[in-house]
Amino acid sequence: MPLWLFQILCIPVIGLTLWLAARRLATHEQKAALVREYIALTIAGYLGEQTCISLYHHYAYSMEWSARIGDVPLLVPLIWPLVILAAIEVVDALYPLAAEADTKTLHWGRAALVAFVVLVDASLVEVVATAAGLWSWAEPGHLDVPLIGLFGWSFFAFGAALLLPWLRRSGSRFREAFLILAPVIAHALIFLSWWAAFRWGWRTALEPASLVFCGAVSIFLCGIAVSRRSKGHLLGLDIVVGRLAATALFLALMLTTTPERVDLWVHLACVGIPYSLATRWRAQSESSSESVRSA
Repeated sequence: MPLWLFQILCIPVIGLTLWLAARRLATHEQKAALVREYIALTIAGYLGEQTCISLYHHYAYSMEWSARIGDVPLLVPLIWPLVILAAIEVVDALYPLAAEADTKTLHWGRAALVAFVVLVDASLVEVVATAAGLWSWAEPGHLDVPLIGLFGWSFFAFGAALLLPWLRRSGSRFREAFLILAPVIAHALIFLSWWAAFRWGWRTALEPASLVFCGAVSIFLCGIAVSRRSKGHLLGLDIVVGRLAATALFLALMLTTTPERVDLWVHLACVGIPYSLATRWRAQSESSSESVRSA
């Protein structure tokens, strides 16, 4: 798939995901707040991305990207806020108590869960996009992506997930502007993790060991998904549809650029299977309801 076509296809996926997120909200005020948060996260995401490129020189986007602001393709900061907001919905659906975040422990725990979901999602985006040549990294790692590269947007998501509940309770007219602190938090975590861990090791090609590790993590996540399913906490199709559209786009990218890469297919399976187990598919829901009625 040529990059120009990938960029064109990204636009309806962004629109669909944002529309579905707004459709799940009950009031016009909530929908307006979603748009404000999306815009604020887009600006904060751009600033985080541009400063990371300028300060660390650890990765670069392909020159074939069409619209850029500085070193960053315009589509990138338009996409990642939706990834973060979708991750928040995933956490809140699977762990309803975390959504309340009435205590500091729940609040920090919820942010950590959101960051982990974004890490899982970003791992798939990074390895597929890097293999397809959408961007490149200065060092190898897991499937040509250094570990700190996998954690970058996860760190940003952690800051955003920490800030959003507080901002939503704030009465300030310009409260969303404080999301600018999310890239500051991301930079702090990148700096700390680099000097505490990533600078000293894991800076070579890590597969096949990293693929085995991904498999182990996937099995662990499958166990969590089964546990959540047994308690009735699942992802509804209204949450999953937007994610499926984005996954289909990256699947098409794989099929048209690197279909022979078995390692990428393994990584895709490691990410996709736990999500499948954590989803309430319509057919399963209907059959389950019929079983209950017949019983």
